[in-house]
Amino acid sequence: MSSSYPKHPGYLAALLFLALAGPAQAAQVYSQLQADVGVEVDSNRNMVASGESTDIKATSEGNTVDVSDTLGIATPRSDTTIRPEIRYAEYPTLDTDDLRTILDVNSQFRSQRDQASFEGRYDRESTYGSELASAEFNPVNPYLPTTPETGRINVSTIRTLATAVPSYTLDLTQRLNWGVNAIAQSVDYSGTSAQFYVPYEYVLGGTSLGWAVTPLLSATVGVFTSRELAKNDSASVDANGVSLGFGYKWSPQFTMRLELTGERDDSVVVTPAPSKFISTGTGATYTTEWQGQLSKLQLSAGRTFTPSGAGGTFRDDQLQLQYSRDLTQRLAFTAAGHFISAVSVAGIYSNQNYNYVNATAELKWMITRTWHVGGGLEYIRDHFVPPVGSAANGVIYAFVGYQGLGRPY
Repeated sequence: MSSSYPKHPGYLAALLFLALAGPAQAAQVYSQLQADVGVEVDSNRNMVASGESTDIKATSEGNTVDVSDTLGIATPRSDTTIRPEIRYAEYPTLDTDDLRTILDVNSQFRSQRDQASFEGRYDRESTYGSELASAEFNPVNPYLPTTPETGRINVSTIRTLATAVPSYTLDLTQRLNWGVNAIAQSVDYSGTSAQFYVPYEYVLGGTSLGWAVTPLLSATVGVFTSRELAKNDSASVDANGVSLGFGYKWSPQFTMRLELTGERDDSVVVTPAPSKFISTGTGATYTTEWQGQLSKLQLSAGRTFTPSGAGGTFRDDQLQLQYSRDLTQRLAFTAAGHFISAVSVAGIYSNQNYNYVNATAELKWMITRTWHVGGGLEYIRDHFVPPVGSAANGVIYAFVGYQGLGRPY
C-alpha cells in the first residue's frame, strides 16, 4: 500500500518557518540557554507490570544531563520561538542509557486582515519517555492536537515523531473570518522491540468560519477530514467530522476555550485478519490559562480522537493540570498531573487499551540570577488490559544548573 502524503514533515516545517519568520533585518533576537546536571532514584524504571511472567523490578539510580536553548525571533508582524533540547540519562545498575533529541517550533504571523501560525515538533527518544506522557505542559507547544503515546515501553526501542500543524485565518469582515488548518504527523519505531508498535502517517485538513460575538466572546464552526495509514500496511483509518468552538477572554491574564467535535471513523484492517469497523463518537475539550503576578495555572480536559502507535484511532479521555508559584523571589514551586484513559475505536486493538497517571512536584531555588538547584518527586502508574495488569514507578530527583536571563523585550 502506498501513500501520497508527505514523508518528511520537517521539510514543510522549514518552509513555513521561513515564510512566517518575517524580515530578518527588522527582527529582535534573544537566546535563553539552560543546562542541568542531575541524579535520580527509580523504584521500577522499566515499568515491570504485575502480570508479567518475569519480575525484574529493582531500585535503580540514574545520572542525567539536560541542555536546551530557547531562541526567540520577533518582528513587527511575527513572533517565533525555537527550542532545541538534548537530554542524556545513564542507569548503571540497569546497564541502559537514554538519549533524547527534541526540536519545538512555534511561529505566529499577523497583518491587518489575516493571521497565520505554525506549530512543529520533532522528538526522537526511547519508548520510556515517548510512550509515557509528561505531567507538565510543553513550554512551546502546550496544546498539540494528538496524543500518540501507547503507555507501553520496551528496552532499547526508539520512537521518532515529527508533527507539523499549520493554520491560516482571513478576516472577511470586522466580525467574520474564514480559516483553514492542517495536521501532518509521521511516527516510526526502531530497535529490538519495534515490531510491537505500529508506525504510521497521519494527515488532517479542515476549514472553519469564525464569528466575534462580542469583543470577549468568539465562536467557530468547522468541518474536517483525516486519514491515518499504517506504514507496515496493516490498517488505515478514514475520518470525517464537524467541530464547534467557543473562546472567552475574561482578561489579558485569563482565557478559556471549549471545543466540541463529532466524527465518524472508517477503519480497515488488513492483518492479522481482513475486517472493517465503522464507529461514530463525540468529543469535547476545555482549556484555560490564568497568569497572575506570582502564579500560573494551566488546565486541559476532555475527550479527543487521536492516532496511536498501538494501531488505529483511539478515544482518549484526559485531564492535565499544572500550577506554578513563586514562593519567594528565589524559590519557585511547580506541581503537575496528567491522566489519560485510551480506548481503541476498532475492536481488534482493544488489547492495547490502557489508563495512565503521571504526577510531579518540584522546588527550584535560584542561588544567583542564573544558577539554581532543585529537586522533586514523580509518580507514574500505568494500567493495561489484563492479563498484563499494572505497573508503577516512583522517582526522587535532584539537579543543579544554569539558566540564562529571560526575554528582554
